[in-house]
Amino acid sequence: MGNLMNKVMKVFAKLFISVIFLLSVLEPVKASAATLALSAEQKRLNLAISDFTAFEQCQVKDKIVNRDEILGIVSLMVPETEMEERQAYYLTCSGVKEAYPDYFAYKTLIPADPNYATYQFNLKKIGMETAWNTTKGSSSVIVAVIDTGVDPSGTLSDFGTGIVLKGARILSSSSGYQSIDKDSYVGQYSYDGGSHGTAVAMSIAAAMNTKGITGIAPNVKILPIKVFRDEYTLNEDVGAYTQDIAKGIIVAVDMGADIINLSLGSYFGDSALAAAIQYAVRKNVLVIAASGNGSDNNGINCVVCHAYHEDISYPAKYEEVLSVGSIDKNN
Repeated sequence: MGNLMNKVMKVFAKLFISVIFLLSVLEPVKASAATLALSAEQKRLNLAISDFTAFEQCQVKDKIVNRDEILGIVSLMVPETEMEERQAYYLTCSGVKEAYPDYFAYKTLIPADPNYATYQFNLKKIGMETAWNTTKGSSSVIVAVIDTGVDPSGTLSDFGTGIVLKGARILSSSSGYQSIDKDSYVGQYSYDGGSHGTAVAMSIAAAMNTKGITGIAPNVKILPIKVFRDEYTLNEDVGAYTQDIAKGIIVAVDMGADIINLSLGSYFGDSALAAAIQYAVRKNVLVIAASGNGSDNNGINCVVCHAYHEDISYPAKYEEVLSVGSIDKNN
């Protein structure tokens, strides 16, 4: 009976921490989604494969840059001007259930102020002062932050010792090839190429030490998974391939994550992302994603609105994902 209760309490703790830290999102910026041109002439076309053996009989006209049997994806580089023609052609091949260009997702949290401790009204609204009497998070819980990376010791950072773990970087090059680099020391590849990932990780696990801000669960471990390229200019709105995000989910699960945080979104879902979510769920990993920055009604009771202003973004829109929105100080 004691062992069963311990298991139940651990699951409850994961759910509790997960729900409340995503509710701590402050002022989100508007998100959008678009396809990214890998070059002036080519884009990456993803084929969702239902039967790899059958697909081997297909006459492939383009360069294969990635094959991932866990995600069920084959990626090709195709001429941009022939994208629709190529999609139609590959859909005639046995074993191909879907053909789509790789989309981009964008970040959904940027702090409005570098010293935003004053604005953490959200913590009181979700009852954290009472919750911290019960738990400040468990060091046995690993939260993967799939984002721009995490800076363990920069000017924005205020983590306890050993909180940020060795992570990984999953990025596709301009030629369409996907590389996976795992850290041999903290921050080697999973460093923050902007500030977004560190801000997200700080809202989860910033140290409770009278400096900066307070994290929801300062005792949990942070596993940084970098899927966004570095910002070339301050606060540049960089994106990430959904296939890199999907592979980031797989890598996070395989590296021991208990919870995956995705403060990002696109208005397009795809087979790779859906397969990655299902992989995590099968491994009993809780996946949480921001519902999106698409509403721009500014508190006005909208009678006629554009549909995309109200849509939940992917991956939050998948039914297996815990989708979390936010409020301002006026609720």
